[in-house]
Amino acid sequence: CWASALGFNCCKTTKTVVFEDQDGSWGVEDDFWCGIVEDKEETCWSTKLGYPCCEVSNVIYSVDDNGSWGYEDDHWCGL
Repeated sequence: CWASALGFNCCKTTKTVVFEDQDGSWGVEDDFWCGIVEDKEETCWSTKLGYPCCEVSNVIYSVDDNGSWGYEDDHWCGL
């Protein structure tokens, strides 16, 4: 997610915005700042193939005709 590039985790459950800046909306989980990922009306391309979208990972492990693949929580995910 966008907060990873800034050295922070993405919020896993928090949707309450505590602070907003040019990077995005921030929340707090376990006493740490986290980036709130906006709910998207669209899902990423990988859901059509039965794979979830990557929530935190932005490391590309593989690229094929479908798109770029990441790996998190012991499964492949679409980037």
